Amino acid sequence: MMSEHPKDLKNVVENKTSVFNNVGQSATNYVQNAIENVFDSTQDATQNLVNNVMKRRKNETKAYAKQE
Repeated sequence: MMSEHPKDLKNVVENKTSVFNNVGQSATNYVQNAIENVFDSTQDATQNLVNNVMKRRKNETKAYAKQE
């Protein structure tokens, strides 16, 4: 029974390390892409934000008009 515990613990540590490395790699890829395409990604993000706000306000206005 005691011999299984360290093995299980080792697997947990390895799994958590693997997840951490994957998240780190994903973040690195995202940041690298954003830096390489800074103008495009900033412009796209701003445009998406504006579009989403406009859609939300339009829907809120329609919903408010239906209530009256």
